[in-house]
Amino acid sequence: MLLIPRILCVLAALFLLAGCEKQPEALSPNLILVSIDTLRADHLGCYGYDRPTSPTLDRLASEGMLFECAYATSPWTLPSHGTMLTGFYPGRIGLNSEESTLPSELETLAMVLSKHSFSTAAVVNSFFVSEKYGFNRGFDYFCFVPENHAPIGAAPIIIKQAMQWIQQHKNEQFFLFLHFYDLHANYSTLPQYE
Repeated sequence: MLLIPRILCVLAALFLLAGCEKQPEALSPNLILVSIDTLRADHLGCYGYDRPTSPTLDRLASEGMLFECAYATSPWTLPSHGTMLTGFYPGRIGLNSEESTLPSELETLAMVLSKHSFSTAAVVNSFFVSEKYGFNRGFDYFCFVPENHAPIGAAPIIIKQAMQWIQQHKNEQFFLFLHFYDLHANYSTLPQYE
């Protein structure tokens, strides 16, 4: 069983977008990177869990690309996401404290894809993946959704923002990064799941 410490860096990385209008043959597939803080892989159906905890993620995993061996490079959000979005280990990027930021000389995945004609967007929900730390670099559209959206949580707002952006860019080649933090919040559940 796959168990990833503290955060699941790449739940299902670089999904081939399903359900949007067919794209011209010349375009590469759209890319969607989903990151969910503190989600245990061994409690998802796509990784073999027998309870129906994740039907939507399971469907996405069956239609896209599912990584069966993905590990966080650090036990906390800031350096792990720095690695995920630059390809460099935490020691190289220097994101080792709340006072550090992503080095300006490093290219991000969004910057590389922008150079290859991808429209880029991010909708994130953790302060540690925000503009303050340089994670907006390379994104044409960057939306930070604060964590305090009780009682519904921020996830529905993130999805709404992402879907609006997809509708506007569905005929373009795009990269979309989504980061969800709802599960992390005080390690508690929303009332409807208790």
